[in-house]
Amino acid sequence: MSSQGFACLCLLDLEPKRMHSISELRLQKEPKRAAIRKFAFFKEVLVEQLEQSLLNEFKNHTLDLKSIRRIAVMRMSAMGDCILLQPTVLRILKHCPHVEIDWFIDKAWASLFPKIERLNLIPIPKPRSIKDYLTLKNTVFNQEYDILLAMQASFRSNLMYTFIKAPLKIGFDKKRARDGQWLWTNARIQAGEDHLCDGFARFADALNIPEEPKLWNIVTAESNELPDVINQTVETGRPIIGILPAASKLERTPEPSFWAAFLESWKEQLEPGRIEPLFVILGGPSATEAELAQDILNINAGSVDMLNFAGKTSLPVLAGIIKQLQVLISPDSGPAHLANALHTPVIGLYAVAPSKLSGPYNFRHLTFDCYEEAVEKYLGLSVENTKWGTRVHNRAAMSLIEPSAVVARTLEVLKVAGVPVE
Repeated sequence: MSSQGFACLCLLDLEPKRMHSISELRLQKEPKRAAIRKFAFFKEVLVEQLEQSLLNEFKNHTLDLKSIRRIAVMRMSAMGDCILLQPTVLRILKHCPHVEIDWFIDKAWASLFPKIERLNLIPIPKPRSIKDYLTLKNTVFNQEYDILLAMQASFRSNLMYTFIKAPLKIGFDKKRARDGQWLWTNARIQAGEDHLCDGFARFADALNIPEEPKLWNIVTAESNELPDVINQTVETGRPIIGILPAASKLERTPEPSFWAAFLESWKEQLEPGRIEPLFVILGGPSATEAELAQDILNINAGSVDMLNFAGKTSLPVLAGIIKQLQVLISPDSGPAHLANALHTPVIGLYAVAPSKLSGPYNFRHLTFDCYEEAVEKYLGLSVENTKWGTRVHNRAAMSLIEPSAVVARTLEVLKVAGVPVE
């Protein structure tokens, strides 16, 4: 048995019989708790030894970009992560004109990305059974590659790496290689406390690709495919403000009371006689998003001009609407990163996770970040004593964001854009 296979068995508590025979002799007379501690230590030592052997294997691997012809990229989800990954793929294509890339992606997000020469988007369903994995092995993962960029670390994706044929498989650094990803890769990117977008860029760094400004190429619906009211409002020059109320997770989603206070403050801060914008509610088709959108409509009760498009558009149409906005107000969500990619200003609402990790990349200066305060209040820790990437799993943390301050910043963004609203 190889050292890698032996480690896999150990992690799954399926030790070879040889190991059982040794351990049983020693552990029969020891308390169960002590036995567990010793076995855990044994696993840790074995893991460290295997990690080092894999790293040495990579160090001895000579990377010749000119000889590379095919690269596989695995990043299926989520929407925002796929958007943040795209600049890295485009960077590789630009500097390696002889390389072709196959990007395995969830079919739900593929429509956001255009057809680009030498980039093959391969939509695949998430495997949920052994049969699904075997089907993918026989029908999708039947090509050979020079390199695999394992840009998703999850148990599901890690298992799929087994079937992708590539001599060099580059994964995340130890801190970000979740669910034992390093067991399925033989190289890792450099560690760092990065924004997600910069973390993906380290895969291009590992290939010695020259650095580039981060650029996006997103599919947006044509104007004749957008709702008539959007086109009519754009023609009049009236500003459109997007509200994306639901985050990727409920704990990162502001309560409806936040939006009630926001709308009340909006009426107070907007000077009489100025142009009142059209507010549009955006989001996906989930029941949670639909309920939250309806809550906001009920709260508004006609006090401002507001329309609801949540769950009523395709992704390209959603992108087309976002492109026409003067500003989008959003918690941590895929559409926030979509707006960033389309150069639409984003006012991010962050408290559960730091915006330094997942905020709108080019608009972090507009973001409200109450993460440090949330860590102190709800975790009883200081940020200095908190591991990078720690989340505050408490929706109440979002209440630390002051709605009136969000209104003031929204008006500032409109003023910079030349909209006379104050």
